[in-house]
Amino acid sequence: MGLLPNFRRAQGAGLPFPVPVYLRPMAFMRPSYKGLLRMRFQTALYNDAIAAKADFKRAKKEGVSTEELAVLSEKSATLALATLKHSTSNFVTPDSDEAVIEQVQNNELVHPVKNRDELLGRFTDGRDCLSRTIDTEEGSKVLCHIFRANMRVPEINGRISVADFFGDIVAVKSGNFDNKDPNLTAYFAISSTWFGSGPQLILDLKGETPAGRAEVTMSPMRGFTATNDADVMDAWSDQEFNNNFIDYLQNGVEDKKLRDAVYGFHGHSNGAIVANIHRNVGNGEPIVNYLYIRPMAGDNKQRLQDGLLPVTPLIYKNMSNAQVARGAYNICSSPFTPK
Repeated sequence: MGLLPNFRRAQGAGLPFPVPVYLRPMAFMRPSYKGLLRMRFQTALYNDAIAAKADFKRAKKEGVSTEELAVLSEKSATLALATLKHSTSNFVTPDSDEAVIEQVQNNELVHPVKNRDELLGRFTDGRDCLSRTIDTEEGSKVLCHIFRANMRVPEINGRISVADFFGDIVAVKSGNFDNKDPNLTAYFAISSTWFGSGPQLILDLKGETPAGRAEVTMSPMRGFTATNDADVMDAWSDQEFNNNFIDYLQNGVEDKKLRDAVYGFHGHSNGAIVANIHRNVGNGEPIVNYLYIRPMAGDNKQRLQDGLLPVTPLIYKNMSNAQVARGAYNICSSPFTPK
């Protein structure tokens, strides 16, 4: 498979693939040309990352050797991460460029929108959208985005109960929730297919979320429901539904091949905790809340590697003895107290 024309062999880089000249130090830049050169550089970087990803997908489909596929994979990942490094964090609003709004609309796969007006409706009533974009000569390119809902949930003696974590996805998509003086931020749709963009979004959100506010996801359980017959699930009690879902997550802890993609991202990659399960709220699909307690993220990732599924006391107390013995970690509830 031929190399892209603007690639040259890296000198002393120790990499098993050619490196584009623009990934090397750019000390040659004169200040007066810096803006122009940077725009050209970012355009070339983005386009080459797209081409490298396409090369990898095509080679994988063609069944090339494992060694060649590994080289193409590393090349694609390197270019994607370099592109991400030169992107910026931006909120998407109704005043954003039309091309940016269109890209977000096309990339929204978790809860697809029918048209532009429906998308713009998600920028109101306590909801917003954070993205990562890179400026190119062809306009801004959206690498990833995440929608969040900033809401008010009940407090008892200044504390939020896990049981009050929101699970009504229909209400969130329609903006039908209390958004005055929010004490909880719910992430309800994420598009992060660009390599490395998901962890970057999670890091960006840390700087956009007030200290002391609870951070949870409203994640569809589609991986779980797709593996079970609908009629069988309908016959389960709520407790059976919840326990079977925990079994499903524990299967992924023990065997990476069985890992749920959504919890693989939030839990295994970013240290989120299984907080609450909503089987059917507001006539919506089943939703699970994964809780982010950022100081615990590193420890939770290690717990998962050690075979322990981090869960809230609400989940833990309803787990079977077999599930507890299989591997579960009951976290302390005190971090849910808003400051």
